[in-house]
Amino acid sequence: MPRKLFSHITKITISFVISLVLGIIVVLIESGIDNMQEKNEIRETIRTQIQRTADVYRATHRDAAPEKVAQFVSRYVEQVLPEEVIAVPPASAKLTELQDAPLWSIKMESGKLQLFINPNYVNKETTVVDMREIVDGVLASFLIFLALLAYVTKSEQTRLERLLHDEERRRLTTALHEQEAFALLGHMTATLSHELRTPVATISNLVQSLPTRIGDRHFVERFIQISYQELERMQRLMDNLLIYGKDLKIDYSSWVDLRALINENTQRHALTVIADDIKCYGDKFYFDLLFANLLSNSAEAGASEVHVTLHNSEGEERALIEYRDDGKGFPTDLDLKSLLSPFVTTRSKGAGLGLYLADKIVRAHGGELELHRPDKGANFRIWLPAHSVKINR
Repeated sequence: MPRKLFSHITKITISFVISLVLGIIVVLIESGIDNMQEKNEIRETIRTQIQRTADVYRATHRDAAPEKVAQFVSRYVEQVLPEEVIAVPPASAKLTELQDAPLWSIKMESGKLQLFINPNYVNKETTVVDMREIVDGVLASFLIFLALLAYVTKSEQTRLERLLHDEERRRLTTALHEQEAFALLGHMTATLSHELRTPVATISNLVQSLPTRIGDRHFVERFIQISYQELERMQRLMDNLLIYGKDLKIDYSSWVDLRALINENTQRHALTVIADDIKCYGDKFYFDLLFANLLSNSAEAGASEVHVTLHNSEGEERALIEYRDDGKGFPTDLDLKSLLSPFVTTRSKGAGLGLYLADKIVRAHGGELELHRPDKGANFRIWLPAHSVKINR
């Protein structure tokens, strides 16, 4: 065999071997990176689902001790994520077999509950390198056509993997939304039951006593007053629930006299209100509900006096209606923004909807509601478009 031919064959052989090695290395690196990304995405999706489930439970259960949270999360994982997650209770021997960092953990009096991703589930969900990918990677070094073919094949495979991943993510998201919906429904049911039970029981007791005390004028007057107050409380709860889950359609048909509206609501509470003669362009029903909730909040906080003042500078785009009371105010350790979320309350009585709906009504009128904590009492700042607010001089 001529030396040149032998050298040429040798170079071709060496080039082929080098191309083969480089092709294998490139495919392995690419596949390893894809697998790592997929593992991280699966891990983060499941971790977020577990964390949000625990947060929903804490938000809907006032007595959410660590042990109860751990029990709830353990049951949830067992029912919804049996293949994806391994729960390791305190002092379990499984912990030595799992080298990965825990997805989620919680400290209890008896130790620490830890949740780990199931390695078998991750390995099943991630891509495995096959011979076709290696061959495509090697041949792509020599022929443009095969390189394009390898690119198209890889793109299609990536698309299918993304579709499968998106489908799995949608499944996990749907399961989480269903869990949140059930938790919210349970909370709403419990809140409505609690809020209606008190006025119904009060009126029922008075009605039972009425036949024997029908001649007692003081009792009859008290019966009428308390019954009216409790029925008004139930009516406000019904109004709040009716607008809780729907988009508000504002009827911009007239200017609303806020001082008259506030004074009318004040008669239901032992409050002294000092208000500017303010008029707002908007929906009278929703403005009435807005200030009914604010005045009720002040009365329940032990306030005796309320000030409603307009701050409106010429040329400004927004006008400020400041509502202040002299009640006990907001707890110092509470995030004020959380009070604008539904079913969040600082009192034993109340559904936790008043401030949430007040904020919703203000935003529906193009404004913003801010809560502030002055030295005494509570401060609500209602920002509205300047063109929709005026004061009678």
